[in-house]
Amino acid sequence: MNIANYQLEDLLLFSPDVYFSSIAFYNQSIWPLPLLAILLSLVFFWLTLTLNHNKSLLAGLILTLGWAWCGAVYHLKFYQQINWMAFYYGWFFIAQSGVMILLLVRYFYQADQLMPSSTWQTGLGKTLIGSSVFILPFIGLIDGASIKASLILCLSLAPTLLATFGFALMIKKIPGWLLMLPFTYTLVGLLTSHTIGSAQFFAYFLCLMAALTLIGKWLYKKVVKT
Repeated sequence: MNIANYQLEDLLLFSPDVYFSSIAFYNQSIWPLPLLAILLSLVFFWLTLTLNHNKSLLAGLILTLGWAWCGAVYHLKFYQQINWMAFYYGWFFIAQSGVMILLLVRYFYQADQLMPSSTWQTGLGKTLIGSSVFILPFIGLIDGASIKASLILCLSLAPTLLATFGFALMIKKIPGWLLMLPFTYTLVGLLTSHTIGSAQFFAYFLCLMAALTLIGKWLYKKVVKT
C-alpha cells in the first residue's frame, strides 16, 4: 500500500458531522456551565478594554482557567472519544495552564511586566478578543451546526486560543516560549479545520497571523538590541 495515496482527511477518524455533534453533546453535558462561561467571557472582554496591572492579572487568570478546563475536561474526557491525539493535547493544555499560573504569580510582584503594549497592537488584540467572545460562538452556524454546538471562550479551543493571542498582543512584555504551545496547536487546528471544511479555519488563521506578528516583534527586538 503506497502511503503517497493517503490524503490528510484519511488521517482523521471523524467526519464534520461527528465533530460538531460532539461539541453539541459536550455543551449539553456540562450545562449550565456554558452560561457561566459566557458571563466569564464578557468579564474578560471588559477587563481588556482598559488594561492595567490588576485587570491584566484577572484576565490572565481567566485564560489560565480556560486552558486548564480545555485540557482536563474537553480534551481528556470528550474530544478523546473521537480523536486519540486528544489525550496528548489534553496534558499539553494542562501543562500550559500550569506555566501560565506560575508566570502570573511572578508578575503579581512585577507590575511593569503587564503594562499595555503599543496602540496598534492593543487595537489588534482587542479585535481578536472581541471576535473570540462575540463571533466565534456563532461560527458553527456557517457549518450548518446548531446553536448547541457554540464555541465558547474558556470551554472551547478556538476562542480560547484566539483570546490568548489577542491578550498576548496587548501585553508589553511576554515570554516568547510561553506561546510555543499555542502556536503549535494553531497549526494543528488550522489543518484539522481545513481538512473537515469548517469555518473555524478563519479563527485559526487569525491565530496564525497573531502568532507571526508576535514572532516578528520578538525578532525585531533581537535585531535592534544587536
